[in-house]
Amino acid sequence: MSDLIKNATPLFVIGVPRSGTTMLARLLSNHPNIVQTYETSAFLLFDNIIKNAERGSKAGILYGKEYQTLWSKHLASVAKDVIESFYEKIFETEGRDDVRYWGDKHPHHNACLPFIEWLYPNALYIYIVRDPRDVACSIAENRKLSFEQAFDIWGKISEDYEKFQSSVSGDRLCRVQYEHIVKNYEEGISQIMNWLDIEFSPAVREHVRCKQGQDFHNPKKQDTINFAEKSMGRWKDRITQEENNYALSHAVDYMIKYNYSIDTLTLPAELNPPALELDLRDKLEPAKGWLENIFRKHSTK
Repeated sequence: MSDLIKNATPLFVIGVPRSGTTMLARLLSNHPNIVQTYETSAFLLFDNIIKNAERGSKAGILYGKEYQTLWSKHLASVAKDVIESFYEKIFETEGRDDVRYWGDKHPHHNACLPFIEWLYPNALYIYIVRDPRDVACSIAENRKLSFEQAFDIWGKISEDYEKFQSSVSGDRLCRVQYEHIVKNYEEGISQIMNWLDIEFSPAVREHVRCKQGQDFHNPKKQDTINFAEKSMGRWKDRITQEENNYALSHAVDYMIKYNYSIDTLTLPAELNPPALELDLRDKLEPAKGWLENIFRKHSTK
């Protein structure tokens, strides 16, 4: 293996689907010293094969009936070399000769985080979060699901990432919010560059600035989009009172933690306390227990 990849630090963008992982990875990759691939699934695939190899034929006809454990351990022993040689090919293909950070962004890395940690115990992570109601609206639209089904998907994946981020030392994980990034790409990426201790040159700044409003899921589209207006708070016009109650009853802790507003106007009138202000973070905590009890009672009706 070359010194280029051995001297570079593994870096992973993580977060629930539709929370801005694609946007963030694409913006980071504008930097000449960062290679952040778009869902190569190299880590997910290797982790899955190793696990299924251990199970053998119970996992399907692709897996063996003998020497399962030996085969699984052998795959694990060569995984790092294979993945790194693959990324060296990517460096070569992209003409990168000065890489300081490399890795893959994938919203489903929640399924293989222990594997990544085993391979790279000193890896860095950028964890992006977004108002879960907006995430659920996007998932529902993208997958043709109900809001509740989409919100449950958010909940399951978010739970994995929340547990993981709380277990990683603070100097190895940077938390960012989608809403802050889309308001100003340059400012948001600048904060990450500071965390990575990497130069954010005027040329790279200008390149990032020019990406403002680009649809990273459809890079060929020429029209720009004001995502701060279109994708922030979209839930307010998309979901019903009952759907918002469902979201609040399942994610009040999360919304308090990340300072997402809880609009009491969407509560049934008989449950709406006249003097309760929930738009300020310092007033949310005393109301937390009250909210949880009310939502629990209301959801059982």
